[in-house]
Amino acid sequence: MPGLRLSGKTAIITGASRNIGAATALAFAQEGCNLALNANESREELDAVAERCRSFGVEAISAPADIGDGEEATRMANEVLEHFGKVDILASIAAVRPHKSVATVSVEEYRRVMSVNLDATFYLAHTIVPRMIELGTGSIVTVAQDIIHPWSAGGPPFLSAASKFGLLGLVRGLAVELGCHGIRVNAVGPGPIDTERRHPEWYPEMPDGSLSQEGFLKQIPMRRLGRSEEVASAILFLASDEASYITGAWLPCSGGYYM
Repeated sequence: MPGLRLSGKTAIITGASRNIGAATALAFAQEGCNLALNANESREELDAVAERCRSFGVEAISAPADIGDGEEATRMANEVLEHFGKVDILASIAAVRPHKSVATVSVEEYRRVMSVNLDATFYLAHTIVPRMIELGTGSIVTVAQDIIHPWSAGGPPFLSAASKFGLLGLVRGLAVELGCHGIRVNAVGPGPIDTERRHPEWYPEMPDGSLSQEGFLKQIPMRRLGRSEEVASAILFLASDEASYITGAWLPCSGGYYM
């Protein structure tokens, strides 16, 4: 599919069954990218996204796995490498967000957040980067909100804050290490996005499950919520050769919220 921004490339996208992950999968497919779509749950939804991607003439496979488990993540990534022969792009989007205090969270819950939000990107990069180095090119894009800055005390869950700031450190460290191999590593920072939230207990700041209250929207300079497709466009930009001299960057996609 000549002329498309990701023609001939292959990507792994995690969290691809809905919301930002699904929108990213469709955006990549429209640009000619072959896809391995990952989710741990919602296999039917994942397969449906893959089917929609195939309608754009690309190859799209479902690659279910619990990427917070190192063995599972490595197995999935190796199977994708065997199937496609390469992975040009890793879009690491999957995340969890339990809202508990340091006094009430269990060690198991803490480790689960860190494993999905932070460790999974390492597990996948550890597996696919050697092949990227062989090819002399590659792009890794993660999703890491600046979830401390706009909030007051009692706001965001400290677990998410710790994992996402760790992820930003991983992004910048990998960018320094891998730049000489032609591999770029960046992050997108979504602000308030109008997504489906199936775990209301993760969002006590939204008692009705919505961010659309007038008082909250006034905190956003653009006075509206973002759309998953808008975040997907930012991820697509950083994944593509249009961002060929950008690495170690954090690109906010927040309507000005993080100002």
